[in-house]
Amino acid sequence: MYFGISQGGNFEGKNILSIQTSISSLSRKYSIPEEELNTKIRESVKKLYRIRLQRPRPGRDEKILASWNGLMISGFVDGYKITGDNKYLEAAKRAVEFIESRMTYDQNRLYRVFKDGKSKISAYLDDYAFYVKGLLDLFAVESKSNYLKRAIDYTKAMIDHFWDPLKGDFFFTPDDHEKLILRTKNHYDLAIPSGNSVAASNLLKLYYYTQEQDFLNKSVKLMKLSSRPATENPFGFGQLLSALYLHIRSPVEVCIINKSPHEKSSTGSEMVNWFYSQFIPNSIPARIDEGTDHEALQKYSYFKGKGNNLDTGNGLEYAYVCKDSTCFLPIDSVSKLQETLKDKNANPV
Repeated sequence: MYFGISQGGNFEGKNILSIQTSISSLSRKYSIPEEELNTKIRESVKKLYRIRLQRPRPGRDEKILASWNGLMISGFVDGYKITGDNKYLEAAKRAVEFIESRMTYDQNRLYRVFKDGKSKISAYLDDYAFYVKGLLDLFAVESKSNYLKRAIDYTKAMIDHFWDPLKGDFFFTPDDHEKLILRTKNHYDLAIPSGNSVAASNLLKLYYYTQEQDFLNKSVKLMKLSSRPATENPFGFGQLLSALYLHIRSPVEVCIINKSPHEKSSTGSEMVNWFYSQFIPNSIPARIDEGTDHEALQKYSYFKGKGNNLDTGNGLEYAYVCKDSTCFLPIDSVSKLQETLKDKNANPV
């Protein structure tokens, strides 16, 4: 009854198991305690599973793609931000470690595929764009200098080998790929976003971290190129429109600094937890610990001058909120951070 099984079958003379009723309903109908029913069902499922293991397994695609792993890294970072569960952050970091150790060549080039212990095929635009997005998303929650450095390295390689200076967008294949009749391009955001749309967003974020003008120039060219078709068919340009929103709204930079990395509370950072619970699509965030990485990041415009052993009393953390290259005074409480971000278009004082 629970799985809808009958002598005549429930689909073309055979039975396909699906839950048809609740345990409580069966308990009332047959006067059997719910716990006893639960035990019987668990035992039955185990028996069925043992029989199922004897059947030939379906084939599985074993190859690992750089592009899809980039999307996965972003997904794990979102899972960490929403739940605070460190297992998602660790999974994202392990994926980065795998790609960095097994799917790179010539310092800043990527392979597209890893299978049977070997990496092969020079990566396509989606591989670079999606993986850089994953690195930037990871950098936003754990701002290790190497994540930003690698994101910059791969982005510059992408520009060197994929950029079309005549049209102002990216080809799908690199210039050193096997010669094709036509080097294609893709701008539509469908089941997965297009490499060009993700690249536009990446370039914009990298500009705000580094102030390298070339990143901004190329991002703007990409957005302008697709602005008309995006207006006519916004459903096909979701990722591009998100990048356009970030650019038009003028990003809010939110940098949270932990003064005492070894004295974190059991619940983590109060400021970080609150910030992750908010929806601020035009933010460019960072979260860093004072120390080695903080010093290494000082060479980037976004971090220059932030911290430097600032005395904020007994507080373990503080934040900088900046907009249009001007920063508010350092913030040392969640309530002040809430108040500052309430009007994200306010002028700093």
